[in-house]
Amino acid sequence: MTNAFAKRALTALPSTNYLAMASKQIPSITSTNLLQHRPIHNGQHDFDEKSNSKNILILGSHEILGNTIATQFKSEWNVLSADVVDPSHHHTEKYISLPSRGSIADLSLLLYRGVSHHLGKKKLDAIIVASGGWGGDIDPDIQASVEEEEHYVKEASEVAERMMRLNYFPVVAGSLVGQRLLGRNG
Repeated sequence: MTNAFAKRALTALPSTNYLAMASKQIPSITSTNLLQHRPIHNGQHDFDEKSNSKNILILGSHEILGNTIATQFKSEWNVLSADVVDPSHHHTEKYISLPSRGSIADLSLLLYRGVSHHLGKKKLDAIIVASGGWGGDIDPDIQASVEEEEHYVKEASEVAERMMRLNYFPVVAGSLVGQRLLGRNG
């Protein structure tokens, strides 16, 4: 994308707030704009309100990183948020509720349908994946019986599967949506 886009993405992080304040083009992050809440709006093609603005999809928009990025962009961009959080707990008006369980195909299809619904005939200019998480560690150094070792193998593989769902699935789903709905210079 452009240097301005990269600069805005970097300044969305609270630890780099000093970069945002150094540039008059990028609003600074404050506790006031982090805590702004908007009602959920389920209208069709609701990106019409800022017709000259660019459109951005943020996956993982509920937690602090995604919420901070969305807050930074929403003054000048049409922001579409997507996360596994129930929509009644989300505070943006353009939101796609994603499944917390299921296959990567299910996630990708629901994301595609949600983005298509909100965009109408428009295209995305950017996609940011801010989702992710840590599944925890399993202690591999335990001297145990065969049953306990089998339990370790099962538990460790469940952690790995959860990590794939948290970190890898959103990236793949976002890239698949981007192949179809990202604009030429996105």
